[in-house]
Amino acid sequence: MKLYQQDPIYKLYESLQNQLAIISCDIFDTLLLRTVDQPSDVFVKVGEELRKRGLLSSEIEPEAFKEIRIYAEQKAKKEKKAQHGFSEVNLNEIYQVIPDWVVADSNAMIQIELECEISCLYLNPVINSLLQDVYKQGINIVLLSDMYLSSQQLKTILASTGFDYSIVQNIMVSNEYNCSKSDKSLYSIFLAQFNHINPNEILHIGDNLISDVFNAREHNIHAIHYDSRKELGTVFERERANGGVPAPQILSLRKIASRLSAAYPAKGQFWFEFGAAVLGPLLVIYSEWVIRLADRKRIKNIYPLMREAGVFKKLLERSLKEKGRTDIVVKPLFTSRRASFLPGHGELNKSKIEQIFNKESTLTVGALFKRYHIALPFKRFEKEKLSQATFIQMASGKTLKEEIIVFLEEPERLNHINEMIRKAKNTFIKYLQQEYDLSGPFLTVDIGHSGNIGKALDQALSGVMSDPIYHALTFTSRGSLENYMEESRICGFVNQAGVASDYTRSNNWTPALIELLLMEDVGTTTGYQEKGGLVYPVQEVLENEKTNREEKFWTHKGILTFQEHFLDLVSKKPFLLEELFQERAKLHRLVTRLMEFPTYQEAAHLGDLYFENEFVNGISLSPLMTEIQLEEVKKIGPDQFLRKNRPHSQVWPAGMVERVYPNASLNRLFKASTGQKKMIAELNEYVYTKRFREVIVYGGGEIGSQLIRLLRTSQVDISCIVDSNPQLWGSYIEGIEIMSLDKAFELTASVYIIASYAYMIQIRTLLQQKSKEVNKVLTIIDYESLV
Repeated sequence: MKLYQQDPIYKLYESLQNQLAIISCDIFDTLLLRTVDQPSDVFVKVGEELRKRGLLSSEIEPEAFKEIRIYAEQKAKKEKKAQHGFSEVNLNEIYQVIPDWVVADSNAMIQIELECEISCLYLNPVINSLLQDVYKQGINIVLLSDMYLSSQQLKTILASTGFDYSIVQNIMVSNEYNCSKSDKSLYSIFLAQFNHINPNEILHIGDNLISDVFNAREHNIHAIHYDSRKELGTVFERERANGGVPAPQILSLRKIASRLSAAYPAKGQFWFEFGAAVLGPLLVIYSEWVIRLADRKRIKNIYPLMREAGVFKKLLERSLKEKGRTDIVVKPLFTSRRASFLPGHGELNKSKIEQIFNKESTLTVGALFKRYHIALPFKRFEKEKLSQATFIQMASGKTLKEEIIVFLEEPERLNHINEMIRKAKNTFIKYLQQEYDLSGPFLTVDIGHSGNIGKALDQALSGVMSDPIYHALTFTSRGSLENYMEESRICGFVNQAGVASDYTRSNNWTPALIELLLMEDVGTTTGYQEKGGLVYPVQEVLENEKTNREEKFWTHKGILTFQEHFLDLVSKKPFLLEELFQERAKLHRLVTRLMEFPTYQEAAHLGDLYFENEFVNGISLSPLMTEIQLEEVKKIGPDQFLRKNRPHSQVWPAGMVERVYPNASLNRLFKASTGQKKMIAELNEYVYTKRFREVIVYGGGEIGSQLIRLLRTSQVDISCIVDSNPQLWGSYIEGIEIMSLDKAFELTASVYIIASYAYMIQIRTLLQQKSKEVNKVLTIIDYESLV
């Protein structure tokens, strides 16, 4: 299957392809994508490069140059409009506006800007795949762009990305024709150049809904909206509201990769997108860092820990293959906290028993006895945490903690436990010597968080290996600091040995959300058994219906799809990988956003997964969300539920609230924000407190779309959306029709919410006039209603 056939664009194109003679395509954010968040962010890089070459005034910082460059373009357009009646300008005209004292050499500025544009642009593999295919079918290709760059400059940029310009018949750029797609005139010139072609035989593809779609259709040209910058209602909207998009270098790549879910069954699409856009970016960059770490430490054996090892093995081996590396071996190491606990334990004594109560207060009594394979004598206290054992009085007059310590310290029982520890250690060492190369240093790979498995390996192999063992963890919690100080070589990717790990203290920090989707379809390794002179890992039998098999399959496919395109991108722009490594402390936001501010889709899908945490809680397989917990959210309300202490880390409060109250997390984000987003949240709250249950939203733009989702959180019915743009009438936002004001007045709803700040007064005046004309009493709500 060709790449573009996996994208939603294919179904739209497929219905038209047999009648097409020409495909015209937008360039920026369609054929070419950026490694910066906003197009103007390139100007910061221009300023930095000017500074390096000594061309930028010492009084001007790169960020300030960005603002100067933006203003210069606006000023050049105004002057052109005043002098010639049109505002299309080229790069020379823009830089002529910038004073000489800012940058003395305008020619150098132009060249540097082109170099920076090239460094920040890459070819969209999906659109390129489509254009290559249509060219083979004999369909002509034309590129249309509203841009200040010349056609020759655009050819240079396209060639730098690897695009085969020979397949293009013509390139039409607005500043060379003194008109644009946005004013519709460029389409008229385009059609005049191809006047032998019927407009119905032409398809235009672009990212701008007005310029590329509506304006093309006004000329009877078929148009497909390639919405490469879409964020409303997605994880990217949540990220932007939560302090900004992490890793802007790969934002467009994440969107491209997640769109490829269109080729797969509906039941797998969410999981594919989740893997490609959320988990994949973090894990793929982490895998690249693991290889870099192995090289730095001169390690030739990487052992990812099961059960996540399957995913890491695929990621690492594919990357090594792309690099032409055959010197590093990647092999899963079958172990777990349970399996490595006794081998790495050391002798049990009173001091160690006391340490368990101090260090592992969340451990349940039942889980403690399971660790030592001892029958539980205190059955009714099985689910009590060790932290509570100090306060539970027993019939003997002792506390539960004292009773447990006395029980474990009984000499015969203690000897029995220590003999088990000795045998477990010997069997474990034999297994490692049998299956793995211990002749040199090796590196383990794990999600994290304390590095206890790594520490158990260190202790078990102490005296067996002379070379060091390193442990690469995606996340490290505060608990890793102690292991680090006890000489376990823990190497944290996002953060180092407990440093900068505030997010792990969040009431919504739920590592199971990552771990359970990465696990292979094999049971947890519970220990090791010797048979016929060989040692085999003993694995727990899985309940097939609770292994999330399909969900994991599609998630892994999404992760690997993202990796495929990521490796291609960084092979052409290796500096991106260095930038991402330098900013890796921010990458936790790819998943901590999920935990704190999930979308409804994430909460609904992930909440049905099963997790296992027998080692700490004595819990076998349980759903991530239970009906009892969801009912409690309804009973006590979202705010109180989010403040409530969790019984264990696998309870996901934010996810449960989002599942019961869709878009509640967006409302929390907006309320904590400032400016426009805060006002949207306050409008929603105002409508809710005033108990309006049926409303009409005036404004079909971004504000209206965001407001609609929040109103639904408050169980408010939206009769319709009103917009003054006739081109939008008959289309839908969130399933709600956009219509004219006249048509809206035929409906019974009389509460209007103005979702516009810039035109608030004009819209309010229009509504008041219209209500007098038809003698209908309206309630009009806008930002001034909040004051």
